[in-house]
Amino acid sequence: MPLKTNLFIAVLTFAGCFLLLALRPVPASALQNVKSVTGKVVRVSEDANTGKVLVNLSNDEHIYVIRRETKKDFDFEKFRNNLLYRKATLDFVGYRNEINGADQTIPISRVTVAGQTFWQQPMAKFVAN
Repeated sequence: MPLKTNLFIAVLTFAGCFLLLALRPVPASALQNVKSVTGKVVRVSEDANTGKVLVNLSNDEHIYVIRRETKKDFDFEKFRNNLLYRKATLDFVGYRNEINGADQTIPISRVTVAGQTFWQQPMAKFVAN
């Protein structure tokens, strides 16, 4: 075979492999990658500029964030009234090995109160591996 044909086949093979890898679905959050923190919710506020919901726990200096743009029908008042001053577990995907001191905000994927899922990010799936 001529050199141009071999080169053409190699480029097509590379492009096909790249497309298969780039277009594969994003894996679900495996339970071993999920980190969680439990504590009494002392503050639930709304950032007027970004539309994010900020959650503070009594035993933690971090600020946990829910992105409001992920769910348009999110009822902030109901969320705050039902969560404030209750013991809650906040789950977040452990994409960081350690949370450094400079970045105090952590995006959360699920809120659990008394063993019941109170809120979950619409596209989040938690699976056991």
